[in-house]
Amino acid sequence: MTNAIWTGYIFLMRAYGRRLQRLLSQGYWQGPHGFKGRWTFRGDFLIAARKV
Repeated sequence: MTNAIWTGYIFLMRAYGRRLQRLLSQGYWQGPHGFKGRWTFRGDFLIAARKV
């Protein structure tokens, strides 16, 4: 795997983690099949907070 591909992957996972964290931390979430839940996040979540 090239350095460029790995860097792109890390960038994508960080963006995915930030977006997922933002969506799930808005409080109550109900999925398409009626699943309901609440989430809290501590530490690094998909390295969303970390700079590489």
